[in-house]
Amino acid sequence: MEKPTEAIVRLFHRLIPEDPAVERRSMFGMPCAFVNGQMFFGTFEDSLVLRVGPTRAAALHGEPGLAVFSPPRGGAWKEYLQVSPALLGDDTRLAGLVAEALGFTAAAPPKKKAARGRARGEASKAKA
Repeated sequence: MEKPTEAIVRLFHRLIPEDPAVERRSMFGMPCAFVNGQMFFGTFEDSLVLRVGPTRAAALHGEPGLAVFSPPRGGAWKEYLQVSPALLGDDTRLAGLVAEALGFTAAAPPKKKAARGRARGEASKAKA
């Protein structure tokens, strides 16, 4: 995987909504935005990724600059859209999609934190 371009990172930071519920952090070394522990907006190589839900992603797939996100390894992320360079100059459209992604993801139940520590240690001991 290529790291996101500087232009994509700048665009990402410009489009993140000013909302106290939004958390900025990296995923796979790429800048992303989270709400309730779930990613709703991120960067990937020379594109942006937005979580809008499977129905909406399927409906928008094929519009200029939009496709269901399919990273090289791992298959399609059916809830996510990938925004290609063809749409990256339309800040109004992008801001609307980011707001939609935030709304969709914020309405989902908060992500539960994975069990760590003791449970992982016990699993490692069982293998030994």
